[in-house]
Amino acid sequence: MIGDERGTEETLTLFRLGDVFSSEMTITPDLMEQFSLISGDANPIHMDASYARAHGFDGRVAFGNLLGALISQLVGMRLPSRNVVIVRQNLDFRAPAYVGDKIRLEARVASIHASVQSVMLKLSLSASERTVCTGQCLIKCL
Repeated sequence: MIGDERGTEETLTLFRLGDVFSSEMTITPDLMEQFSLISGDANPIHMDASYARAHGFDGRVAFGNLLGALISQLVGMRLPSRNVVIVRQNLDFRAPAYVGDKIRLEARVASIHASVQSVMLKLSLSASERTVCTGQCLIKCL
């Protein structure tokens, strides 16, 4: 139950090896503008399609940390409990994501560590048929 008052041990029992959780986000020009303002990053690779194309990309490249925000959304809003926090995450960018791409995040429970009340999620972010990012996220049950 989302937003419940379960204890740590009870929250941990909501996760099973192999469980898959997902979330999606479309990279829009407005989202890119907002992220640029929040982050202070106005690198032309992200903001200028002509510049990005001149450097070998198909268009404006999505901010890597904008993709990371999708992980935050999944952990905070899509898991079976909100009684969790991100302890660590790592991301490996495999291919660029572009403005207009619909990004799908799949997080699979890779391991459960009862002794430290944590869950390791294996991450895969894709746009259409291409994987744009992979990684892991360790969450702690509160």
